[in-house]
Amino acid sequence: MAETNTPPVDPASNAKQPGVMFDSQLVELFHPTIDKAFMEHSDVLRSVLVSFDYYGSLNDAPDLNKAIWLGPQGAQQEPAGIIGSIGATLQAVAHMLDRAFLLRNAIREDLEETIQALHERKAELEQVKKELEERGGVSGGASE
Repeated sequence: MAETNTPPVDPASNAKQPGVMFDSQLVELFHPTIDKAFMEHSDVLRSVLVSFDYYGSLNDAPDLNKAIWLGPQGAQQEPAGIIGSIGATLQAVAHMLDRAFLLRNAIREDLEETIQALHERKAELEQVKKELEERGGVSGGASE
């Protein structure tokens, strides 16, 4: 995670910077927003964590920044801030898990309905095959 005390980037320079990896650009992009949040809410805000979720296998790449986590003085160093950040993160993860279970349940319901419809169509197909055989329309698996 990026926990550096790098100076904030001018928001006007948010364009892609040649030669700078996209993950570093993301960290720099969020710095001004986080700094502004601390200036405006220093009475209540102890730390900020922004996580980056990439497409494909980029989330597994070991050297990419996956988040920026800062306190008012840069990298979060205070024990209370570290523990507080962990608690807030766990609450966010719980919320994400709730959504994931809702999604899982919806997918399961759709799958069960699809399987039921498949079984019904399969039974209808077997019934049609049986009727054709009874009428002499199918002989040895080939139609006349």
